[in-house]
Amino acid sequence: MEELLTRHPAEVDPKQLTMREWARVWWGCFWRATLITVPTLLLAGAFGFTLGSVAGVITAVAGGDLEHFMIPIQILGEGVGFAIGIVFFTTWLRWILKVRFGNLRLALLRIEVSSEPTTAIGQQTV
Repeated sequence: MEELLTRHPAEVDPKQLTMREWARVWWGCFWRATLITVPTLLLAGAFGFTLGSVAGVITAVAGGDLEHFMIPIQILGEGVGFAIGIVFFTTWLRWILKVRFGNLRLALLRIEVSSEPTTAIGQQTV
């Protein structure tokens, strides 16, 4: 049976899933997200600490006022942290799309695009 499903995957309405299948998908996404979050936080935190420390030492050695550099350093750190987060999120998303959750797999489907506007749930607006 599994071989047949592998060869001919079928789109499944989420309403047809059992609680066990929902739990399997939820848990699979959750633990992978947690696993990706830890290195994201560590890497972004290490970068922020290093950037702040280097900027503080350079400013102190130069005899400058650190308050003038706080906001630009924070903005730079936030931007790099955001970029690190995007890289790890993309890694997580690709991972989720490749993994099997029992007899289920999340997949991207290419659909026909109409010129009519749609709502978030895909129903045409009036």
